[in-house]
Amino acid sequence: MSGSAQLITTLLAYATALGQLGIVIMILVLVAWKTAWARKIIALITRFARWLGLGIALSGVALSLYYSNIVGFEPCLLCWWQRIFLYPQLILFAGALWLKDRLHVYWYSLALSVLGLATALYHVQVQFTGHGAGCGSQGVSCAKRLVFELGYISMPVMSATAFGLVIVVILAALTQRKIEKQTQ
Repeated sequence: MSGSAQLITTLLAYATALGQLGIVIMILVLVAWKTAWARKIIALITRFARWLGLGIALSGVALSLYYSNIVGFEPCLLCWWQRIFLYPQLILFAGALWLKDRLHVYWYSLALSVLGLATALYHVQVQFTGHGAGCGSQGVSCAKRLVFELGYISMPVMSATAFGLVIVVILAALTQRKIEKQTQ
């Protein structure tokens, strides 16, 4: 891997760790949704939810294309499946911003993100144990680690984090909707 690719990978690993911390914090906020401080955070996240979703999707698409087309990492079968669940979200969030859709995009994105997270977590398991159904029989092995930073961050861990971030942002937006309905 070139020096610039290694720098991007290292920065991305730290961003992934921060994203994981953000997921934990957002889960705690969502659990405490009835408190005033949690409601303020949920309202703030909801105000930017579609932009956050777009940013996460755009980053994921751009970085996956960077690693495969510029760095030269060939995606395995599970990587392709994760891309299938991520790439449409770029269009969904861009369309939601354009059309000012504040609800429907969340349900579509939530379905794709849950499937993407499940695939990414399975891929993490394959990489860390070396066991997985249908991986590596043809083409690139799903167990091969092309990136391994901070002692645990691999490409599937980065992917799982991105999907997890989208999920907690969507859950915040749906919780805000629930709060608004209760106060009417």
